[in-house]
Amino acid sequence: MRPDVLLQFGELRTFFALVGLLTILISILFFLISTRYIVKPITRLTEATKRLAQGHYNLRLATGRRDEIGQLAEHFMTMTGELERVDQARQQFVSNVSHEIQSPLAAIQGFAKVLAQHDLPKEEREQYAAIVEAESRHLSMLSKQLLLLSTLDQGEDALNKKRFTLSSHVRQAAEMLQWQLEEKELLLKLSVPDSIAIDGDEVLLMQVWTNLLGNAANHIPPGRAIEVRAEQTQSFTRIVIADTGEGIAAEHLPFLFDRFYRIDRARERASGRTGLGLAIVKKIVQLHGGSIEVDSALGVGTRFTVTLPQL
Repeated sequence: MRPDVLLQFGELRTFFALVGLLTILISILFFLISTRYIVKPITRLTEATKRLAQGHYNLRLATGRRDEIGQLAEHFMTMTGELERVDQARQQFVSNVSHEIQSPLAAIQGFAKVLAQHDLPKEEREQYAAIVEAESRHLSMLSKQLLLLSTLDQGEDALNKKRFTLSSHVRQAAEMLQWQLEEKELLLKLSVPDSIAIDGDEVLLMQVWTNLLGNAANHIPPGRAIEVRAEQTQSFTRIVIADTGEGIAAEHLPFLFDRFYRIDRARERASGRTGLGLAIVKKIVQLHGGSIEVDSALGVGTRFTVTLPQL
């Protein structure tokens, strides 16, 4: 008996056709599933980007994938959190500025109306005029410090670096505060070797020393002491400004460098301070590539440590 060759070839053709069709169907199904697996998270990222552009920060994306898309989603969530933090800081900053401006403006307007009265006694007129002058100075200081912060936010372009001797720089800052030191009979000890020289912006770093020394002179009781000491290595210069005052409570330390933060808001407001000084100090130090730390203990004193890198 001889096999039917034509019939066998026909069966083989049918078999290979079915196998090819099944392969095509499986490939299409696999393509659709893989496309959905890849495209769907990208679509979600696109929608999340649109919502983020509209100011919605409460976004949640699946970050469990270990591939590049998962990493992209994880970085996107990190970026969203940072943008939310920056937006909250901006809103808080605007609110604080509005409050700081509104308070002296209200006082100036109120006392200006009172001063307009013709039958006002001379003593009261002088008193109200002094209040208007003090509030005007507060507004002027606030505007100058806000302008300085805006300039510092531009980054290192705001710096005019050159090399100078640290000891003479610190002595100049101390001389500017001499009247405060003498008025409260404070002892100032300078331990800054003449051999120490640093590279930086003289004007901005002067703000650092005068602010830290001024804070110490304003907040410690009469008869106490302030010490400024410095040391230099091949990689950095460390400047320590320490006082023997009453110290700062531990719960205040993490917020000391925040803008408009005050430990005693009533006393600081009465003294005309804006709450921007330490924020400016930290920004200046960071622009120089350095860091600033604070340590304090109640009844012992406070120590600020500024570390600047050697160029």
